[in-house]
Amino acid sequence: MSDNSTNGRSVRGAPLAIRSWFRAISRVAPALAERQAARLFITPRLRKTPTPTELHASLLPERAMERRAGEAEVAYPELSTGRVALWSWGRGPTVLLVHGWAGAAGDMAPMAAALVSAGYRAVLFDMPGHGDSEKTGTTNLLVYIQTLAALGQLVGPLHAVVAHSLGGTATAIALGEGLITARRAVLLAPALSPWAFSWHFAQVIGLPTARVPGMVARTEEIVGRKADSLNAAEAVRGLEIPAYFVHDPDDLDVPFEHGQALAAAWKGAEFLARPGVGHRRILKDAETVAGVVGFVSAESTGPQDVPVQRPLDRNVLRARGLCRHEPHHPCHRLRILQDPPMPHPRPREELRPLPRRGEGLAVLERHVEIIRIMDEVRRDLESPDRLGSVERIGLPADDLLRPRHHPRHPRRREPDDLGEVPGECPGREGRGEEHGPPGRDKPLTQGDRGRGAAE
Repeated sequence: MSDNSTNGRSVRGAPLAIRSWFRAISRVAPALAERQAARLFITPRLRKTPTPTELHASLLPERAMERRAGEAEVAYPELSTGRVALWSWGRGPTVLLVHGWAGAAGDMAPMAAALVSAGYRAVLFDMPGHGDSEKTGTTNLLVYIQTLAALGQLVGPLHAVVAHSLGGTATAIALGEGLITARRAVLLAPALSPWAFSWHFAQVIGLPTARVPGMVARTEEIVGRKADSLNAAEAVRGLEIPAYFVHDPDDLDVPFEHGQALAAAWKGAEFLARPGVGHRRILKDAETVAGVVGFVSAESTGPQDVPVQRPLDRNVLRARGLCRHEPHHPCHRLRILQDPPMPHPRPREELRPLPRRGEGLAVLERHVEIIRIMDEVRRDLESPDRLGSVERIGLPADDLLRPRHHPRHPRRREPDDLGEVPGECPGREGRGEEHGPPGRDKPLTQGDRGRGAAE
């Protein structure tokens, strides 16, 4: 089947059965053909790609400790467009990475790893209907834009946005309409509008040319906006933030002219033609990745000016009302990085006042004096004439000299008024032994030690 990534442009057409079906149904029920073509036009062809969790160890082997702490795990925040899979790598100014049509977060993982190594926090996610996010069947450019707006509030403030293909189109429109804000933008092989590919898509699936306007009208009904209102070049004409474009002149999915037109409409944008990297290999190309990291880092304000995101409590999604799952759901065992709520300050009267100047030294001197007296008492107790110094320093000699008895060695009992020793066994009169195993409190002789060793 044809690869309709971003626009439907492909070297091969759709299977013969699909092309024959649309040719036949267009003659019998043209309205049905237009509706089915419209739904197929906004249905991404899912690809099996590794997730960022699977790629973290190979791309960032030096972050083994962060990986054990859960950095590579996925979170599932509930957005207005559905439940999306989200990954957050690294610490520092936040860079949001947006994949293209029929893509996934794993496509942006090499770029994310390079940004993390450069001292940035990389946020990757699967768009609705893609990857591990909620499968909605159909999705469209407007869903992309709404998802970006929700994520901008969730993981922002954003230092930069790096977007690919249709993700670049959505990023340009979201920035132009003020739905998200960022200091820098990087667009890799972006498209002007997905409707620019409707004619070629109709040719791929075998839909007659006469039915294309009807297919576009049905698509507008599903999306909820006119095709002319979702043009990236018109949206970015008033933008002045720095932008960086990279496009392959021989791109088979998105024409090279789309990137040139969008860069020309963006004031002060930099455009780089990168031959030979294709439409998807551009995300792994070493020179392209290095150029993107250099552009994002150029004249960067640094972590001191952009708030550094810190990990929240494991129930952050539920506490913020972003998840409707139960507390035992897997998304609550994972963490995303987000600004934590500030703790409530303690009342001033509960705070212990700091000691005035000189008080700390007086307390230290008293502690030193106490330690000196304890050392002197210890030395005197070990000397033959130990009572003299004890009475001299004014401590109760009886308390100091009272022996401390171990539980295995019962202390000696004094006779009571009747002359009997409490606890003494009557059957062993005169022997002075108490209850318990005989010989427990007797010192071992050399012979006893020898017999015990032999046994």
